[in-house]
Amino acid sequence: MSVNAQDLREAALALPVKAGVELIGVLLESIPPEEEEAIGDEEWEKELERRSAELREHPDQGVPWEQVRKLR
Repeated sequence: MSVNAQDLREAALALPVKAGVELIGVLLESIPPEEEEAIGDEEWEKELERRSAELREHPDQGVPWEQVRKLR
């Protein structure tokens, strides 16, 4: 079965918050150290802005840091 990036993104966004946070952690940890530099600051800034905008739009969907930290 072949899954394209858009289908995968939609499935990930449909996950419950806890499962989504766990997935983020797994994906970030899967990036080899030598590849981390390939993700430049500009990309991280764009992602942070996207997440900030999403949180502003849907503040009730945010997860307090205390809860996120416990997921690790």
